[in-house]
Amino acid sequence: MSIKDNPWDNLGKMFKAKSPEERANSASIDNIEIAWPIVLDIINKHFGDTKALKILDHGCGTGEFINKLHSLGYKVSGQDTSKWMVEAAKSNCPKDISIYDQPLTEIEGKFDVVTSIMVMQFIRNIEQTTIQLSNLLNEKGLLIAVVFNPLFVKNFVSVDIIFKDFDSKEKPEKGFLCLDEETRIPTYIRTAKEYNEVFSENGFKDFETYKPTFTKDFAQKYPEFISNFFAKYPEKDITKICEHLIVAGKKH
Repeated sequence: MSIKDNPWDNLGKMFKAKSPEERANSASIDNIEIAWPIVLDIINKHFGDTKALKILDHGCGTGEFINKLHSLGYKVSGQDTSKWMVEAAKSNCPKDISIYDQPLTEIEGKFDVVTSIMVMQFIRNIEQTTIQLSNLLNEKGLLIAVVFNPLFVKNFVSVDIIFKDFDSKEKPEKGFLCLDEETRIPTYIRTAKEYNEVFSENGFKDFETYKPTFTKDFAQKYPEFISNFFAKYPEKDITKICEHLIVAGKKH
């Protein structure tokens, strides 16, 4: 897929980080510090300390999360549709990590866990994607999706920053994520209830929902991130800002 076809190829460098200094200035530091710990806790809650898990990271980007999972001893694979991201992930990750650039329907094998971190809000037809992810999971396998919290998006839409041209200011559902001046990512905002309904219709049960907020420690560690993204954000108390909605369900 060419850069013209996949806008994420244009944004890859914003998310590629090898050194701790690069990571601190990465556009994914909020996911790393706020969402990752909860995702890892959910995996541990369901499977304990066993490391004999096969985990697929759907939309793996430049490979940061699969590297983290690998460092913890899990057998991991990644998948992404951005050729630039896949090449970056292959250069960042150990050789024993499988990284796929083909569609989900062409991946062979079964997994115990599928993670999808900040991916599903960029997919129009999540029903089809959920079916494909379910087909890759073992029975009682776990699907964990991290997406934008609707209130977080609504507040940005109200000041016309980052989230542009949405269909409504009161209940934004369709619009564009604009992380630079040239690239517009179609974005689809859904509630936890809407995700749970889609997952339930496709064989998932036992849902868990999490809405973690930013912390004072995060603000102290990453002041540049806070100033860049939240200077005009309506809520000024960082501990009341919740970017991530995390939904987990088990396949039955």
